[in-house]
Amino acid sequence: MVVDALAIERLKGSEGDAREAFDAMSEQLRSFLGRYLASRVWNAEAREDAVSRTMVRVWQGRQNVRASDSLGFWAFVARTASFCQREIVHDPNVGRFAEEIPDFEEIPEPDRPYLQALAIASEEHDRLRRAADELWLDATQPSPELERRILAAQLFYIHGTSWEEIVKIVGPLSRDMLDEWLADLGTINAFAFSEVYGDNESICAYLLGCKPEELDRITENARNASSPDGPGGWSQAEVRVIVWRYRNGLASDQILRFSGCDFDKEQLEALFERCRAKLPFQAAACRLLDRLGPMAQEVARSGIWRRLAFQYATVDELPLKQIAERTDPATKALGASVTPGMLNVWLSGGRLYSQLARFITEGR
Repeated sequence: MVVDALAIERLKGSEGDAREAFDAMSEQLRSFLGRYLASRVWNAEAREDAVSRTMVRVWQGRQNVRASDSLGFWAFVARTASFCQREIVHDPNVGRFAEEIPDFEEIPEPDRPYLQALAIASEEHDRLRRAADELWLDATQPSPELERRILAAQLFYIHGTSWEEIVKIVGPLSRDMLDEWLADLGTINAFAFSEVYGDNESICAYLLGCKPEELDRITENARNASSPDGPGGWSQAEVRVIVWRYRNGLASDQILRFSGCDFDKEQLEALFERCRAKLPFQAAACRLLDRLGPMAQEVARSGIWRRLAFQYATVDELPLKQIAERTDPATKALGASVTPGMLNVWLSGGRLYSQLARFITEGR
């Protein structure tokens, strides 16, 4: 369901119409709130509490929705979420997991492209992802086929799997079709993107030497453990910081404000330097350079870096410095010229959002 003027009017209407409209948009509300609160409430349980509180408040305050357009409605939801976030900040049980923020009556103008991107991502996540793949990776295939192509490329280029084995894994296809896939630049770009991209959960788990599904337990242990020793050769104090930084995307100044942070600014930077040395991005890009041959240069000249910046900004909600930290090793390994200044230009003022929105609305 798209949240449009009619849906908003029904939400403000009779009890029956309002309940029907609210139920229809509840999945999108939860998706939007999960993204909006991801970098603001850093514990999964506390964040789910904030989402639930906001859902209740949106329902209770539905008659107060003044907007008649989608962006205005999501601004109302964001303001309600921020109110609930402030409640959590002052909750002695979970307040340490949330960032204190000021109140606001209107969404600040610089935040509007970000808010609009979250709204689009919540309403049309798959369409947005497909459009981004098509615009910046030149990958035009529908999701199931593109996923098969990426898997085939991984098996062939990374694992050296034979054609016969690839067919067994990805499903029936002729040798000529496999050759066509493996020579298609859109497929190669999408495959390369999957190799050099690392989401927050995966990167944090990689650094800690665990599986992503173990992160909640490890985070809880780091907060309450009696032993100073943590997983992966890290201390529990270091684990706490690694989770804040690489799972939750928090900046150094935010981390330094936490009572649970045992490091000063210089010690924190030294810890991050150790983490940067362990990140997998340079090795992944060097592997692509080795396996793809001349096609690696085509990848380097493609829109893959914009696609990565967009993904890190909208899905992982990383600040600019951390986006550069994850893209810089791969760009250097592949010989691409992408500076933090270029990333800033792409992401400031919603330029990438606007480019994608034009691509979607004006057609291919």
